[in-house]
Amino acid sequence: MLCAAETGERIGTGFCTRDYSGPGVSPIKQTALPKITAWAYPGPYSLGFTPFRLTAYKNPSTYALAFANTTTKQLKNSVALQVLDGSTGARVLLKSCMDKCVLVKIPLTARLMLLVTRKLI
Repeated sequence: MLCAAETGERIGTGFCTRDYSGPGVSPIKQTALPKITAWAYPGPYSLGFTPFRLTAYKNPSTYALAFANTTTKQLKNSVALQVLDGSTGARVLLKSCMDKCVLVKIPLTARLMLLVTRKLI
């Protein structure tokens, strides 16, 4: 609760010291951000299906869907979507002492959204 930084933020030596990056330089080290991997598996009352990776909406965005395969309706990475496959594109900046949420596309014809929120401490 004291001097907490965002995940990946450049910090300096000493107590509560941020490493000044300079103008035009991101204060966040992208390679230090955690990556999200999320799978959907059949539940106990499911008739069964092949597990698949979940896809998150990017915010802000158009929320337009992009399909890798139009037959199976498999979604792909785009300016509005990110497949949560643990790749560098699936990195997330976690802010200290704040809730963070991931908007996950529910795989239904109705195209509803599920808001998955987890308090990070």
